[in-house]
This record gives sequence, structure tokens and C-alpha cells, in this order.
Amino acid sequence: MRMPPGRLEPLSDLRILAVEDHEIARQLIVAILSAFGAEPDFAECGEEAMELASAIRYDVALLDLGLPDMDGEALASRLVREAGMRAAAFVAVTGLKRPTVLPAPFGAWVEKPYTVRDLHDAILTARGHSAAYGVA
Repeated sequence: MRMPPGRLEPLSDLRILAVEDHEIARQLIVAILSAFGAEPDFAECGEEAMELASAIRYDVALLDLGLPDMDGEALASRLVREAGMRAAAFVAVTGLKRPTVLPAPFGAWVEKPYTVRDLHDAILTARGHSAAYGVA
């Protein structure tokens, strides 16, 4: 994988939950995040994400909005309410166009297809968003 010019901040200190139902998209996420020292946990659907998040405290959630069992926005709300992820940074990873105003609790939005820098920057943006609201 070709890295963008300039050094990008490592992500190795972050616990990342990635919720993605497509295998190739999961492989891409692993390839990008491992380049920055991160080892994400994966869920293929909303219910699996809820189980993981109930057992592990995540710093970042990368959520595909088009999951087979529930809408990604609904999953984000459930993760905050029911799985204690109020302090996590949420990134929407989707083929949908970015809305003018991001739905809560998303702090960043990445449109597929995306670049290494797109995903990396979205994670940092979402972390800054959650910190700005006093929840990081």
C-alpha cells in the first residue's frame, strides 16, 4: 500500500471497532489501520458490534451505514445508549454523500472509495470532535 506524503500520526494507542459487512472493505480497513499500528476489532453486523462493545471499551467506532441487520445511525445511537460508548469517536464509512450536518454522534464522515489519508484524517477529526464536546 502506498502511503501519502508526510508522516501521519500513529493510531496504535486507540482501540478501534470497525463494523463492516463486506470482506474486501474489511481487508482495506485492516491494511490502512495496521500501517499506523492499529489492530481493529471487527463486527459484520449491528448485533455483533453491540456484543463486542458491551465487553470492550473502544476509543473509535468506524461504522458502515448500510449494515444487513440495522441502519448504521441506529447502531451508533444504540452503542452510545446501551454499550457505554458515549466517549467514543464515531466515523461514518459509507457510499452515501456527506450531509451538511452530521447526524449525532458522528464526528466524521468518509465516502467510499476513500484513501489512506481520508480514513486516517477522519479518525483524528472524530477524536477532536468528541474531545471538543467533553466526551473524549
